[in-house]
Amino acid sequence: MVSSSNRDSERSSGPSQNYPDPDDGELHIPELSDAEDDVEEINTALDQLNSALDVLEQKNENIRTMLLALLKDSREARRELAAIAEASNDQS
Repeated sequence: MVSSSNRDSERSSGPSQNYPDPDDGELHIPELSDAEDDVEEINTALDQLNSALDVLEQKNENIRTMLLALLKDSREARRELAAIAEASNDQS
């Protein structure tokens, strides 16, 4: 025979379950407010991370656009210098 103190320790050490309590016959549902608060905090943190990533993506795109423009200007400058150098060699 299992004593009531052993039953209580078995219930408290096991996973939370929605079973009627044999002592009072009522259904005991674990509190979800703590879990809901944790989920809300995680959602808030994920929203903040998502916003930060959006900002970083935009900055990355701006840098890429500026680098492509710089590369284009650099190529044009090299072509102009090559043309000037070739014209100078032709005159000599």
